[in-house]
Amino acid sequence: MPMINCRDCSKKMSSSAEVCPKCGCKAIGTEEERIIASKERWDAFQAKSLKREQERITKSRTRKAEQEEKEIAEATQKEKKALIALVFLIPLAYYVLKLTGHI
Repeated sequence: MPMINCRDCSKKMSSSAEVCPKCGCKAIGTEEERIIASKERWDAFQAKSLKREQERITKSRTRKAEQEEKEIAEATQKEKKALIALVFLIPLAYYVLKLTGHI
C-alpha cells in the first residue's frame, strides 16, 4: 500500500487511510482523488519552479547586458580621452619639433 503525506501535518500515512493517524485530518476522498490531488500539487510545484528558473535566467541576462553596456561605455570614454590627447599632442609635438629645428 503506497504512502502519502498528510495535507495538514505532512506526516506519512497510508493512501487507504481516511484520517491522518498523527493529526486526525481527513484524507482527500478516494485513493484516485488523492492521486489526482497529488499530481495537481506536483504540476503546480513544477510550474512554480519553471517560473523561478525563467526569472533567474532573465535576471542573469539582464545583468550581463548591463555589464556589457557598462564596459562599452568605459571603452568609449577611454577612446574619447585618447583622441582628445592626440588632438592636443600632435600640434604640441609639431610645435616642439619646429622650435628645436627638426622641421
